[in-house]
Amino acid sequence: MGTLSSNLEIFSNGKHTFKEYHYGDWSYNGNHCYIIQGEIDHLLIDSKIKILNTNDIGWKWEDLDISSDLGVHKLNSNRYKTVDMSYKPIVIKNAPNPKNKLYRLIDGCHRMLKMKMDGITENSFYVLENDEIIPFLHYV
Repeated sequence: MGTLSSNLEIFSNGKHTFKEYHYGDWSYNGNHCYIIQGEIDHLLIDSKIKILNTNDIGWKWEDLDISSDLGVHKLNSNRYKTVDMSYKPIVIKNAPNPKNKLYRLIDGCHRMLKMKMDGITENSFYVLENDEIIPFLHYV
């Protein structure tokens, strides 16, 4: 993939899973499914970039206790320490999430954690509409 950052390579080659975790039901309307992230690259265009308040975004680790074993692990992970903040996180507007927030994060937990730790409350995000994502959901 040439000059892409390692985080972008992880994104393009990975997938985002919608399922239940010990920190909440992050399934999609009760369904376990996933998005093959490279399939939505064409949706990540400049007109989709918006500045959002991070408090309006539901994300899996938002209530993470950083003093817990999991929190310490996340903060000491190589992915967190080398997070590429230049690549914008991706959210879906009006997608189901256990936080009942307007936006649901689908890519960028390490970046969101870094923003939280650095006290950043606004940032640029790719904002996709819920109906744009539905065709790319793969049900388990």
